[in-house]
Amino acid sequence: MGVLSTMHALSLTLFALFVVLATFSQSPAVAEDKSLDEIYRQGQDLTESKREELIKLTEDILRNAENRDSPDLWLRLAEYYWEKGRARFIKENEAIDQGKMKPGKKAFEESEKYKNKAVKIYQQIAKQHPDYPDRDKVLLLLGLALYEMGHQDLAINQLKEVSQTTKKVPYKIHANLSLGEHYFQEGKPEIAVPYYEFLLRYKDSKFYKLALYKLAWCYYNMKDYKQAFRYFKSIINIESNTTFQQTLEAFEIKDEAAKGIVLVFADMVEGPEAKTAKTLLYSISPKNYGLMLYRLINLFFDQGKNQEAIWVAQDYLAIDPYQNFNPLVQKIVYEAYYKLDQFNESILAKKIFQEKYNPEAPWFKHTSRKQEEREKVMELMDVVLKSLITHYQTVAMKLKKQDLIAETKHWYDLYFAYFPNSKAKFSLQLKYAEFLYELGEYMAAFDYYMALMASSFERTMKLKIANDAILSLENLKKQLTEKKQPHPPELNEKLLFGYQEYLKLKPGKKETITTTLAVAKIFHELKKEDAAEKICLQLIEEHTNTQEALFAAQLILKIHSDRKDTKKLNDYAKQFLAKRELHHDGFKKDLEIIYERTSFQLIEKLIDEQQYAQAAEAYMAFIGEFPTSQFLDKAYNNAGINFEKAGMTAKAVPCYMAIITKLPSSSNFDSSVKNVIRLHTATGNFDALADFMVYFSLKYPKREESPGYLFQAAVFYEKLGNTNKAVELYTTFAQRYPQHPKAAHLTFKIAEVWREAGKSANAKKTYQKYLDEGARTEDNTLLCWYHLGKLGTPAEKETSFRKGANYFDGVKKKGALKEGLQAAAEMKMFLLDKDYDEFLKIELKLPESNFPKQIKRKGELKEQLEEAFLQLIELGVNDVGIEALVKIAMLRVDLQDMLLNDPTLMKIDPEEREAVKAELRAQTQPLIDEAVSFLQKGVDIAFNFNIYNDWTNKAQDLLGKLTGQLRFKPVFRMSGTNLDFVTEVN
Repeated sequence: MGVLSTMHALSLTLFALFVVLATFSQSPAVAEDKSLDEIYRQGQDLTESKREELIKLTEDILRNAENRDSPDLWLRLAEYYWEKGRARFIKENEAIDQGKMKPGKKAFEESEKYKNKAVKIYQQIAKQHPDYPDRDKVLLLLGLALYEMGHQDLAINQLKEVSQTTKKVPYKIHANLSLGEHYFQEGKPEIAVPYYEFLLRYKDSKFYKLALYKLAWCYYNMKDYKQAFRYFKSIINIESNTTFQQTLEAFEIKDEAAKGIVLVFADMVEGPEAKTAKTLLYSISPKNYGLMLYRLINLFFDQGKNQEAIWVAQDYLAIDPYQNFNPLVQKIVYEAYYKLDQFNESILAKKIFQEKYNPEAPWFKHTSRKQEEREKVMELMDVVLKSLITHYQTVAMKLKKQDLIAETKHWYDLYFAYFPNSKAKFSLQLKYAEFLYELGEYMAAFDYYMALMASSFERTMKLKIANDAILSLENLKKQLTEKKQPHPPELNEKLLFGYQEYLKLKPGKKETITTTLAVAKIFHELKKEDAAEKICLQLIEEHTNTQEALFAAQLILKIHSDRKDTKKLNDYAKQFLAKRELHHDGFKKDLEIIYERTSFQLIEKLIDEQQYAQAAEAYMAFIGEFPTSQFLDKAYNNAGINFEKAGMTAKAVPCYMAIITKLPSSSNFDSSVKNVIRLHTATGNFDALADFMVYFSLKYPKREESPGYLFQAAVFYEKLGNTNKAVELYTTFAQRYPQHPKAAHLTFKIAEVWREAGKSANAKKTYQKYLDEGARTEDNTLLCWYHLGKLGTPAEKETSFRKGANYFDGVKKKGALKEGLQAAAEMKMFLLDKDYDEFLKIELKLPESNFPKQIKRKGELKEQLEEAFLQLIELGVNDVGIEALVKIAMLRVDLQDMLLNDPTLMKIDPEEREAVKAELRAQTQPLIDEAVSFLQKGVDIAFNFNIYNDWTNKAQDLLGKLTGQLRFKPVFRMSGTNLDFVTEVN
């Protein structure tokens, strides 16, 4: 109530003290025995007229000179003024609350006038009568009055003076209590503590317990919880006599102390220590510890100490199963578990709530239970059951377990049993129907939906329910069909009933249009597309400008899309494009896409009929009609494919080329490139193929294929005999892609091209350039020296071969060589031919004195050549190896021939000469045996690797001559020297 209510909140105690002192001025001790409420009532009971009479009477008495200096009378008059000011103050507040007066300083002028009169009299008495016996009381009343009037600084100083100077205990008590209250309200408990502690000296004072109570709160606010706990406990443990009991009842201190001790405990305790609450609070107040536990549970819960709340709640619930607060405590338990993310425990706690506090449970039926308590519990039961329904339904739908499904239905059944008239019943029944629907219990869901139709009075809800009911049976029908199970006989009958109920809900034009479209959709869902299409066409014709007409058009397109009726889709898209009223919400764009796509798809029928040429031309016409189509690349690609199928290759290539030149980002780009290459290859048009590869590599130089195509084009030109063009492209390749692996030795490749084209001068120049470049392989280096020798004069040949042979000798990993190994072997063999020819030319010629020199030279050459030939054989170049084996054999055969053709034998008798030759043959037979062995190895190599050349012939002939047997069959050796390419021809 305005200022008055504020005053009460801040200084109820001070006001009570003022009334005590003012009303019972003659007997402070007696005043101390009266309760504050009683004192306050006495001040209020004094009527306005009686008060005015007393004021006038006292003023008249004081006008008499004999009484003018009486402090008792002046004190009495001050008290009357103060009471009148307070009475006016109350009326002024009431006027403000009722709107009869505006709040503000002016509103309290009259009450302030009388209060100021009282204050002036108090100050006058204190000043003029320093020896007045009740002067301490006057000073105390002055301090209290100043405080109430808002002069707090003056008031506090005045009260401190009384506290420090008065020797009268009641006034000292009042002053200290007032100061304590002031500092307590100011939020300065540490200053208030000494004033309250002073009151503890007087245990018989009615303010003793109040001081204990205020001290407890001071220490609580100072966070000294142990001291606060001690003071609260001391209040509870005080035995009350009648007088004290009345005071405690007035202030409800004992109950408040119990609340305080619970609050302190809640702030002090955390963790498992909370489990001591029951024992501790019982020890403090066996009678009230249950209520204290209940308050503690709520405090823990409000503070977020959820586990502590659960522990104390469990102790509380164990006290007595019939306690009134048990359901509320169980509620806190499941909410606390939930806040701890212990969801399973929360659900279990809710199930316990349902079990113990349902309408059939002993707690609910207990005789002491009041109706409002039962109603409150049923409100909680409503929430709990809804929560259990939601939880189990969610889990059941996720896990699809029958026990969870059954439990969900159980909670639904309980809810409907407990709350048959609940406002939420309809929504829960609808939710239950949806639950049955999601479980696939479609028939039961349909029955629930249709029962709900009778309960609902809202048309939109009826429409939804009817639609869901129909969908339930549609799904059941579809499910049974998919499983190839028979349909229940009542299925179609119920489905028809659903349609009939749905069709009844068509009031008003707008609703009729919407419902018509809905019916069309139902027909479509029932696979009655013709009926749906008929309804949609009628709706479009009669209500073209509506949104439903657009939806109807979309449904028609969907019907024929589902039927894959491309022709109908194309026709309807063209027809709807002509209706401008339908061109909203992006539908025109959709129609254009459908028309374009179906126009494209219709061409496929020509392909199915194998009319490939017509299909290809149709694709080209499509390109003309839709030059920016999203299917442009497919159209070009399909046109090319069908031109090919029609045998019109010449027309196919431009289609693929269009993709390559115009649509580089097409998904058919790579296949188009391959198709162009394939078609040119298939037709043998290598000139065009080479031109295309050059075009592609120059058009798309950064494409991964471009280097390969440029190089391949050069190869094609090389094979086609266009050597200059080939060399030009090889050179371009080396310039464009210097880091490409094929560019590393392209100079050597160009030299090979020149050589194979018969342009020796260019080849020699390029081979030499390659050798000068430095960055070369060992294989290519050997081949360069080999071909330079082959292309040069005899002198140049020997020089080049010798350089090549010397280079070969310096190669460390000869086994890693490929073509270079063959070249090296041939160059080394060539360089041995001179010594080999010399060996063959050495014969025994007269005079006999030359024989030793001739034999020595031939022997030296034999040793040198044989060693060199064996080294060549070790290289593994089989055709050169065969030559080396034959020549080693020839060394031995020629040596025997030299001995048999000794010219000195001509000097002896022919008969003796033959005998000598026979002896020589016998002695040199080991040479022949060795020759046969070498020749046999050569023949074996020829057989194993299908090598046929002059040296295999020589090996065969010589072996036959020496052994008298033919031991070799004809073989054909392909051109080239790599033995991996040798092929036998039978």
